[in-house]
Amino acid sequence: MAELRTEAEVLRLGLQAVPDLQDYSTFQGIRVLTDSQSLVRHLASGPARQSDTTSSTIWTLLSAASVQNTVDVQWIPAHVGKEGNDLADSEA
Repeated sequence: MAELRTEAEVLRLGLQAVPDLQDYSTFQGIRVLTDSQSLVRHLASGPARQSDTTSSTIWTLLSAASVQNTVDVQWIPAHVGKEGNDLADSEA
């Protein structure tokens, strides 16, 4: 459960930074890639089922981002040569 909380917190921080990106208004979509299957399953249960503050905040941020963009949250396998994956793991 601690891993899920950490992954969710990192996702929250990343989503909070999106509106501050220089070219945010020209994005054609936002793709969230995570190697945490448990986080993807947790979020897939929908916003009404999120009982913790971090997950509720994530849904609020996803909803706000989806006003201007298509938002996709996708699981990817860990440590298989995806650019930035090892760095993201070490930062988390």
